[in-house]
This record gives sequence, C-alpha cells and structure tokens, in this order.
Amino acid sequence: MEYTPLKHIFDHCPELAGLSEEMKARLWARGRNVIHPAQMVIYAEGTLMDNTFCLLLSGKVKVKRAGKLIGPIHEGYLFGELAYITKNKTRTATVYVVDGQAEILVFDITNNELQSSKYAELHSLLTELAWDKFRSDT
Repeated sequence: MEYTPLKHIFDHCPELAGLSEEMKARLWARGRNVIHPAQMVIYAEGTLMDNTFCLLLSGKVKVKRAGKLIGPIHEGYLFGELAYITKNKTRTATVYVVDGQAEILVFDITNNELQSSKYAELHSLLTELAWDKFRSDT
C-alpha cells in the first residue's frame, strides 16, 4: 500500500483517536507494513507475545478462541493488544487471514517500553481497549 492511504487509515483509526499527535507520531515510527497471504496465522492462541500488535489496513481477518469463531476484525481496527495485559503475556486467540491477502501495520513495542513514561498514554489506551475486547468476547 502506498504511504498516503496507509497513513490515512492510521490517522483515522477510531481506536487511536484519543491519542495525542505526539503519541501517534511515536507509534507511527514503530510501525512496519506487512502483507500476509490467505490462511496465514498472524497470532496463534497460547503462544508467547512477540511484542507486537497490529492495525488491519486491508483484507479479511478473523479471530478464533478455543477453536470457536469469535468474529472478524474490521479494516482500520487494532488487534493483538490483549496479550500485553495478560498475566503470562500469551496470545488469547488465533488471528488468521481468511482469503486473499491481508495488509497490516505491525507495531513493535516491548512490554517494558509500553510500561515506560514515554508510552504511558499508549499503555493506558491499549489496556482500556484490551479489557473492552476481553469483556465483549467472553
């Protein structure tokens, strides 16, 4: 995806709307664009967190927990942040590409960095999002 549409999706992500421009700039700098083919598992339930979470730019991605379909992830929304708040830092669900390909923006931020004052605003937001998703999925 070209820079301009990618940045547009990032800037209009409703889940990031509450972040300051400074925090968005820090997050943007930690992102990398990745394309996954059909049926590719992005995150596997039970695996250790790899210090990433993602923003779906395009494509069809779904979530399963314990083999049961939870639902789709919509373009322009985050996923993978829940592992940051789990006690043992593991993935709580499997996220996979349904068909075609999926383009995602992967953010690489360690848990220690997220706990630092530099990322306090992002930590607060991701914790809130993760708990909201956890409650709605259970």
